[in-house]
Amino acid sequence: AELDRAEWFARTAVRVAPDLPSTHKALGLVLSARRRFGDAMDAYRRSVELDPDAWGALINMGDVLDIQGQVREAISYFEQAYAAMGRVYEAQTLRVQPWYSELAVLLGDRHRSLGDPLAAERWYRRALAHRPLHPTATVQLAQVLSERGDVDAARALCRTLEQRVARAPECPVSEEDAR
Repeated sequence: AELDRAEWFARTAVRVAPDLPSTHKALGLVLSARRRFGDAMDAYRRSVELDPDAWGALINMGDVLDIQGQVREAISYFEQAYAAMGRVYEAQTLRVQPWYSELAVLLGDRHRSLGDPLAAERWYRRALAHRPLHPTATVQLAQVLSERGDVDAARALCRTLEQRVARAPECPVSEEDAR
């Protein structure tokens, strides 16, 4: 019943403001929740047609594909969203900032899951460029470096994280291992 109501509101919003990207994104969210993924993707596409920098809709498109197991295709939308966030960062800093590093970590994770540690490393480093010592990005990067054989670099990352932020038992080379 709540989804019926939400869909009614979203469709009404699209009718009232068809040129507003956010109305189409809202409809896409409801349709995604209903698992009507094709229709949701159509709504998100319309949002992006209206605003090529509609990074939220691009993330949602990636999510839909990710849910459906289409990880490679999802990555493309996540990367487009990240690029759009970069273009609007100055104008939308308060909206973009909480998502920027998180999206970079997600991209690192997806590339890593597909067996591309170099791409994963680049995305974890991007996350850390925006939010130094981001715990997840730091640990994931340390794991990638350790797997690649660069144990000294992994150890240094873990040591810095543990000294400045918090204990990180999931770090592949923790302070205790260094002794």
